[in-house]
Amino acid sequence: MLNTIIHLRLREAFELLKRRLEEEPYLGYLGAGIFVTGGCSLLNGIDNLASEIFEVPANLTHAQAAWGVTSAVENPQFSTAIGLVKFAQVMHTDRPPRRFGRLIGKIFSGKR
Repeated sequence: MLNTIIHLRLREAFELLKRRLEEEPYLGYLGAGIFVTGGCSLLNGIDNLASEIFEVPANLTHAQAAWGVTSAVENPQFSTAIGLVKFAQVMHTDRPPRRFGRLIGKIFSGKR
């Protein structure tokens, strides 16, 4: 029963998204298909459901290897957050880096 409810909610979410994309000319730009990521990409059959709803190929994907402990960030549940961090990094390459080191030092030393 729980699987049926989850399936119907996913179907509804995909159908709402498809309607929203059809309102704008975005659906024609999905030449490579749909990429499903995040924690929902772990659900069995979500790629088939997305492909059925959007009528284009659907692929499951996750964030590419990042810095530090890679086993923790390779989990699809973190792909959205990692993607947003990478996007912000690309968008702010022209900004000088902030001086967090001094701030953190002041916090831990008790100085103001």
